[in-house]
Amino acid sequence: MRRLSSNASYYARYSGIRKDGTRGRIVQPLASSNLDEAYVEFLNIDTAQRQIRAGQKPTFTGIATVVPSGQTLLNDAITEYIEAAKAIGNDQSTIDSKIRVLDSFRDVCFANGVSTVEAMREPKTGRKVLLAYLTWMKSNLPTTKMDGARPENTYYSRMRRLGAFLIQHGIKIKKSYNSSPTDTGLLSHNEFPKLKNKKATVGMRAHVFTKSKSPHYGRTLFVASGLGKKPYSVGVRNG
Repeated sequence: MRRLSSNASYYARYSGIRKDGTRGRIVQPLASSNLDEAYVEFLNIDTAQRQIRAGQKPTFTGIATVVPSGQTLLNDAITEYIEAAKAIGNDQSTIDSKIRVLDSFRDVCFANGVSTVEAMREPKTGRKVLLAYLTWMKSNLPTTKMDGARPENTYYSRMRRLGAFLIQHGIKIKKSYNSSPTDTGLLSHNEFPKLKNKKATVGMRAHVFTKSKSPHYGRTLFVASGLGKKPYSVGVRNG
């Protein structure tokens, strides 16, 4: 994003499809001469371009979201959070994971007209955005089913990371299990993704417990693979 001169408006420059249908560099004037408002419009354009590159329909309408004076841009809050994670010694894989989660969340926020931390604090708006993010994850995240892994655990892990970011700004992502009427959590306990155990697969073991005090108490259930054309079999042994 640049400014042409002290008396001119800001503009965005990016590669895309021109009005004549050809691909090339586009210079697009931004609607506002206010730096904060122009920056939000630039971020909206950037989000739209990401969606186009991903083969999705762009959600940006060309109207910038106005940022009230004194409020914190989500983009600035995310940048500060990531810098803090680096400063306290988070390993690179953790930092990369936080960036993936927060960048995708920010894009969903922009698509829903939310660009500030303060907007997320408003219960109806915050809840709407979180539900939109859950929907986005289910439609867009590449989940690989292997070794009994469940896609739900990917959603759970991402929402946990997102919750750690939001709580830094006084935003509780979900209500407690036995919540009171004054609980400020944006999602109910049942709406938040659940962490589920892996499904039993070949070679995995799972403990089976019963209330009986028989010699079979605490026995181990395991799945063994068959050989050749033999089907898989399930065996139970004491222990």
